[in-house]
Amino acid sequence: MFLGYLGSLSSGGEHQPTAADVQLDVFDPPEPLPGFEPLSPLDRVADHLMLAHSAAQAARDIVLMQMIEITLFQVGKLLSQHDHATHDGNVH
Repeated sequence: MFLGYLGSLSSGGEHQPTAADVQLDVFDPPEPLPGFEPLSPLDRVADHLMLAHSAAQAARDIVLMQMIEITLFQVGKLLSQHDHATHDGNVH
């Protein structure tokens, strides 16, 4: 299934780093509120995907929303496997 292209256009000159280029490599998410700490790194991924989904929904970008939903589904499956392995020692 083809989902689209990701890229940019430039004048053909040498690439000048933008603020987005610099910040992407050093993104440090804010600390969660007390009592809402993620239980695992996958929980943190799911939280950020939910935030991204809300932003895509606000922008009314249906394709991006669908891509994020697919990713959220996969993260949910991994969380479920992790939960089963933690509770009974087996990965289902």
